[in-house]
Amino acid sequence: MHTQKRKLISHNSISQFAGGAKQSPLLNDLRAQIRQIEQSQTPFLENAANWHSPTCNTSSIEETAHPRASIKSGWNFGVSEIDEVLPEFELSQSALHEIKPATYLDSHAAFGFAMALAGRRLNNLPDTHLLWCLPPLVSNEFGAPYGPGLKRLIPRPENCLITQPKTHAHLLWAMEEGLSASGDTSVGTSAFAVVFANLKSIEPTPARRLSLRAANNHIPALLLTHHDTPGINMAETRWRIGRAQSDSGSHLAAAPGHAKWTVTLERARDGREGLNWIIDWHHETHSFTLASPLANRAAQATPARFGVG
Repeated sequence: MHTQKRKLISHNSISQFAGGAKQSPLLNDLRAQIRQIEQSQTPFLENAANWHSPTCNTSSIEETAHPRASIKSGWNFGVSEIDEVLPEFELSQSALHEIKPATYLDSHAAFGFAMALAGRRLNNLPDTHLLWCLPPLVSNEFGAPYGPGLKRLIPRPENCLITQPKTHAHLLWAMEEGLSASGDTSVGTSAFAVVFANLKSIEPTPARRLSLRAANNHIPALLLTHHDTPGINMAETRWRIGRAQSDSGSHLAAAPGHAKWTVTLERARDGREGLNWIIDWHHETHSFTLASPLANRAAQATPARFGVG
């Protein structure tokens, strides 16, 4: 008797909720989104070849839902000499940005710069995360992520979501999903402040797909590619990064000081290119500064100390 009564109460409650849901625009919108997901296909696994098909449909739930507001974070270097050459004094928050090491030996320096740049955006968006697409081959070659080290580059390592796709197609799929992920839908924000990936190179068609995702959802993508592969034509900017001799440490003269890099704007959509700077990274404040001139000393008298991040 009691069991039947409880079942009746539960059934009535569900019926009342379902009846009210018919008039709910939010739930109706969610139903439409679910139908869109069920009907869509993903390039993951068996559909991986779609990434290289120029006729592949790039529509998604994010494009059919209500447009989300662009995140305004003022993403830039915080160095006037660099920011003034960027459109509207900041990096585009709806585009791809490519970073390349100057040589193979500069790979760690380029990674440190890329992560520091991502950390500046993450620092301005405390409720978002960093999606890092890291192939296992990269970890095997350069080492696995190390939390205390990441803390010197990004403000909250716990907000860094690392995925290790086994194949190139899986990595591209993970990036697209990250660039489409929504966060707080009530205010139209994204789940990720930036999507960062290590990859050797990328073909034009998948690069265009990622560029469209970034533009539609206002999430930038940072692509760290090999030094000797062709640049990405769809990238808004391309930066060539090299090691630079750091100053002495604050507590020990023989130790390296702040991380320091040579930075070259190799390509920009507005035509500016070939501009060079040497910058320091201050992990305490997550900020860049132009490097101070070296003290008046013979370079050969001091062992080389490279700050790579």
